[in-house]
Amino acid sequence: MFNDLLRETKPDAVVLYGDRHELLPLATACVLERTPIVHLCGGDVTEGALDDQVRHAVTKLSHVHLASSERSAKRIRQMGEEPWRVHAVGDPLIDAFVRGERASADELEAVLGFRPDRSTLLVTLHPTTLEPHLQEPEVEACAAALESYAGSIILTAPAPDPGFESIAERWARLVATHPKAAYIDSLGSRRYRGALFAVGAMVGNSSSGLTEAPCVGLPAINVGRRQSGRDRAENVIDVPSGDQAALAAAIRFALEPVHQDRLRNGSRTSPYGDGRSNQRVIEALLALPSRPRLLDKRFIDYVAATNR
Repeated sequence: MFNDLLRETKPDAVVLYGDRHELLPLATACVLERTPIVHLCGGDVTEGALDDQVRHAVTKLSHVHLASSERSAKRIRQMGEEPWRVHAVGDPLIDAFVRGERASADELEAVLGFRPDRSTLLVTLHPTTLEPHLQEPEVEACAAALESYAGSIILTAPAPDPGFESIAERWARLVATHPKAAYIDSLGSRRYRGALFAVGAMVGNSSSGLTEAPCVGLPAINVGRRQSGRDRAENVIDVPSGDQAALAAAIRFALEPVHQDRLRNGSRTSPYGDGRSNQRVIEALLALPSRPRLLDKRFIDYVAATNR
């Protein structure tokens, strides 16, 4: 069906964002129909998730690369991509976050049943797609730490990756016994922004803890290996998968007033953008070369720097 759409519309290029596996059939269709692909946020690394392989595969299928950082742009060039195709523009997600509207505490209270505050934890745990044998102990360790937590908890749904059902079921059992816990499938962008400004810390393995949370000086406790290899700001606290004691200690540290004040009064910048990525993306799209040049991909051999 997507092939038919490409034939009918004959776009100058197709823009693909990110690393979800759903991108693979779209990218394949573009290659078969000789339609240039502009890929956003290639070159990032998440060693603990299947998304990592998908992202790199889409990079090699693409013709222009708009990376979230210079470090990611360098990785793309290492993959043999011609330098003129690679641009470090930042992640447009950060633009949307810093400029978008956010829900008020009253609106969040109406949805959650309680008013989030600095003692509230925002929890998002996604499946361990590359290490499925670690998922049960990881979820159980998180649940045990949260069950003994006295403050309020917002639990959001895991990504629909293999194994997500067991996480959702465990959260349902936690909410049934915890007096201050709420489970919601999706807060939506507006309420999610409001929550990040209101709560005391994030817990789980969502990329949001590394990308958006730094923008508000919010501590993010990163559990396990899903986000291994990603750039980090000082707000991130890494804890091993399945270690309940380490997670409980990290929560206590994240909520300490001194640590909270240090982050909120600090630089509050994300490694993934400065809020001006969209303009750079537009400039790159307006400057696209001719279709024949875009489609004529050449592999550039990478020569590692050595000290002699």
